[in-house]
Amino acid sequence: MEKGIPTSRIVLGGFSQGGAISLFTGLTCPDKLAGFFGLSSYLLMHGKIKDYVPTENPNKETPIFMAHGDRDPTVKYEWGQRTAKVLSDWGWKVDFRTYKGLVHSADPEEIDDLESYLRERLPPLGDDTPSKA
Repeated sequence: MEKGIPTSRIVLGGFSQGGAISLFTGLTCPDKLAGFFGLSSYLLMHGKIKDYVPTENPNKETPIFMAHGDRDPTVKYEWGQRTAKVLSDWGWKVDFRTYKGLVHSADPEEIDDLESYLRERLPPLGDDTPSKA
């Protein structure tokens, strides 16, 4: 932001603990973001997080992408499901994707889905879009 990047062009995201931090930061950010995502992640401070959400809640309409393998032994699949449900129940727009047989790792299909989310949230600007040869 200090370098002139508008927050409307910033997407936060991460995997595992990084995803949990990204979800927390996105939910509590005082500025409108382009998006935020968590891969194999969960909701930090689920009992207190509402206390940290700004009153004006600038990211209430910001779509959230979550992805989780149903065989994750590290960050339990149920934790991801519960996070998506809680956030949806609180009014956030959550796209939760399940990847069959995936453990605590990434999957090519998951990365493709994330890429689609990022393309939707960060469309090209102006005429300096790279051309397809």
